[in-house]
Amino acid sequence: MRTTPESLQILRDFRAEKKFVEEDFYPGAPDEDIRLRCQARVDQMMDDVLSLLGRDASKEEILACAQTTIDSFEEEDTEEREKVEDYIGEMMRAIGLDDWTDFI
Repeated sequence: MRTTPESLQILRDFRAEKKFVEEDFYPGAPDEDIRLRCQARVDQMMDDVLSLLGRDASKEEILACAQTTIDSFEEEDTEEREKVEDYIGEMMRAIGLDDWTDFI
């Protein structure tokens, strides 16, 4: 894993972004309540990962956090379930875990 000041800043910037909004290949959440609910879970994951990285957590702990977030989207529409994996992928790439899908 890569936990440089730059990678941590990328995570903080990503945390601050508005999520589940319309973009290429994703129509956006069906309504604002769903968007906020989904964003809250992704933002919580980001907070948890930043905390884990701050205490030199293992790769397995980071992956477990991501898996918990994926599992929390089980009842959401397909588009949101797929989009959360895009967000997780972006987070994982920032810290150098490009192969994360091999473990989740």
